[in-house]
Amino acid sequence: MFNIKLNNIIFTAQVGKSIFLSALENDILIEHSCLNGRCSNCKAKVIEGSSTASTFELGLNEDEKADNYILTCVREPLSELTLDLNAITGVKLEKPKTFPVKIYEILMLNESVLKLVLRFPPTTDFKFISGQYVNIIKDDVKRSYSIGGIENGNMIVFYIKKYEQGLMSEYLFNHAKSDDLLRIEGPFGTFFLRQQSKKNLILLATGTGIAPFISILTDARCTETLKNRNIYLFHGGRLKEDLILKTFLEKQQIHYFPVLSRENSSGCHNGYIQDVIINQNLDLANATVYACGSNSMIESAKKLLIEKKSLSVNQFYSDAFLVTN
Repeated sequence: MFNIKLNNIIFTAQVGKSIFLSALENDILIEHSCLNGRCSNCKAKVIEGSSTASTFELGLNEDEKADNYILTCVREPLSELTLDLNAITGVKLEKPKTFPVKIYEILMLNESVLKLVLRFPPTTDFKFISGQYVNIIKDDVKRSYSIGGIENGNMIVFYIKKYEQGLMSEYLFNHAKSDDLLRIEGPFGTFFLRQQSKKNLILLATGTGIAPFISILTDARCTETLKNRNIYLFHGGRLKEDLILKTFLEKQQIHYFPVLSRENSSGCHNGYIQDVIINQNLDLANATVYACGSNSMIESAKKLLIEKKSLSVNQFYSDAFLVTN
């Protein structure tokens, strides 16, 4: 057993278990998403001590590795450790469980995106925080999708993009039908609104990365956090048809910025959302940014906003969509 010291807490980690899992078993929550070393949400800088990786840390670049950064979800301690990392406080997550669900509705929004509505059995008590994700399971295929909201009390909504040769895509887009029995596992992740969010909320999404923001904007439990804040939502796509739910978003009490990278269209900005936001006269020093979608957008936006707009590194939260085949 080794003591692990974070910036705001100390806990004991077991040998042979990841730092993240040991923290969780001590009721200590570390920022996370994928939990398999592919994203970088659980990244921490090692100040003192040593650890070993149980798998490749694909979420780190070579410069980060050289600068003593690790991913706590796949790192096991070899000694006592001191990490430059803040645990999340004031939040208690539901423990992930597996639930049976049936397909209620499949609605094609364009050629490559569908809306999937799943219904729980009547007595199911599924709890989550808007912004989190679940795994959808069909036979032996499991894929992660952000929750897009709840409808009619016991139906859960997803916005799903088609990937060529994707196993789940093949099923959902070509074979799925009403009343098919599936399972969902969750909830997972720490991509949700923080109570200490600053005056300006900047929401960045590409494609179906809009899903967690739809959940947040339609969830009455988020009303108090959103109250008296300026909300700016930047939604990027290649073509106008990629801007799913554009009509819905235009009706919300937010500042909505539709952005297209490969098409000029009236009422839309042209380019990439990380560049469009730079050109807006927004107070980023008094902002919290939440970004969801492509990893390239997230990394570029984070770098630009921190380096050029004085955004605090501790006020940028993200959930990257990573493709699995």
